[in-house]
Amino acid sequence: MKDSLSKPENAKLKLVDTVYGDDDDTKSYNEAQGLFKKYPNLKVIIAPTTVGIAASARAVQDANLVGKVKVTGLARPIRCATT
Repeated sequence: MKDSLSKPENAKLKLVDTVYGDDDDTKSYNEAQGLFKKYPNLKVIIAPTTVGIAASARAVQDANLVGKVKVTGLARPIRCATT
């Protein structure tokens, strides 16, 4: 992460904190909520798991921060079955 932040295209980004959701939905959700309170100007959450991304996105929605806080990260693609 720190290597990516040193690239010129990311010059305006600042890593403010690292928290761990431990791939647990409730913990990830609560950690995201904690980040909103601690950093009211937070712009992005980067989550390394599917669980973390989903929980963080739900926390963004519940806090009415859609459009203000973006969520991204690494996730396993979801395969959809059609009938």
